[in-house]
Amino acid sequence: MTSHGGDPYGYTGAPAPRRRALARRRSRSSAQFQQPQFQSTPFIPPQPWVTGPVAPAPRRAGPVPPETRRAGPLPAAQGHAEGVPPGQPGAQPELVTLRVWQLPTRLIHWGLAISILVLSVTGFYVGNPQWFPLGTVTMTGVKAVHYATGLILIALLIARVIWMFSGNRYERFDQFVPFRRSRRDLVGPSLKYYGFLRREPPPVVGHNPLAGLTYLLLISMLVVESITGLALKSLETGRGSLLWTFFHWVFAITSISTVRFVHHLIMWLTLGFVIHHVYSAILVDHEERSGLVSSMVTGYKTVPKERL
Repeated sequence: MTSHGGDPYGYTGAPAPRRRALARRRSRSSAQFQQPQFQSTPFIPPQPWVTGPVAPAPRRAGPVPPETRRAGPLPAAQGHAEGVPPGQPGAQPELVTLRVWQLPTRLIHWGLAISILVLSVTGFYVGNPQWFPLGTVTMTGVKAVHYATGLILIALLIARVIWMFSGNRYERFDQFVPFRRSRRDLVGPSLKYYGFLRREPPPVVGHNPLAGLTYLLLISMLVVESITGLALKSLETGRGSLLWTFFHWVFAITSISTVRFVHHLIMWLTLGFVIHHVYSAILVDHEERSGLVSSMVTGYKTVPKERL
C-alpha cells in the first residue's frame, strides 16, 4: 500500500476522477465543522384583521332604574324599515318601558269599573222590578247594595280628584284639560283618529287630549249621578234626616220625575262610555303595541323614546 505522507485522503498522485471525488468528500467533511451562517431578514408585521377603526367597548352604566327600561326597536309590523342606523330617516325608533300609571290610579280605575257594573245591575232592577218579580225582601236587599256601592263610588271619585294633584305627570289635572298648546294641537288628530280619518293614534304617553276630556266628562256625569242618587235616597229617609238636610235642594230646582230620569239616563250614558272605552283601549293597544290594556294592571307602557 502506497503512503501519501500528510495526505490522509490520498489526493496527491491520484487520477483526475479520483481527485474530484476526494475533493467532494473533503468539502463535505469540512462543512460539518463550520459555524452556520445566518442572514438577517426584515420583520414583516402581521396584517391586522380589522382594516377600519374599532369601536370602543360599551361602558357599564350600572342598573337601569325601574321607572324606565330599554325595550328595543319596534316590531317590523309597525311599518318601520329594518337595518337602518338609528337617527336616519326610516329607522326604527328606540323604545323604552316606563311606569305610567301608579298603584292608586290603577286601584281607583278598577274600583270604578266594578262599582259601575254593580250600580248598573242593581239600579236597573230597582227601576224595573216588574221585569224580575223577586219579592219585597229582595228589593230591600238590592237597594241596600245599590246605596252602599254608591257610597263607594263617591269615595273613589273623591280619591281620583285628589290624585289629579298628587300623581305623576301622566295622572295630573292637565292631562284631562289641555291647558298647554302642545296638548291642544293633538285634539284635532285625536278626533280624526277616532273618526277613522287618520290611521295612527296621536303620539302620547298617557291619555291623549280627547280621551282626557272624555274622562273628565265621565267624572262630571258620575258626580251628577251621585247627587241625584243621594237626593232620591233622601225621599226614603224623610225630612230631618242627614241626606234630606244636604240634598233636598235638588227638588227645589227640578221635579222628582226629572231627577229620576236624569239618574236613569246617566246610567245608560255611562254604559255607552264603558263600551267605547274598552273598544278604544283594545284598538290603540293593537295599533301602538304599547301594552295599553295591560298597563292598567302592571302600570307599565312601552313607547318610543322621543315621546318622553
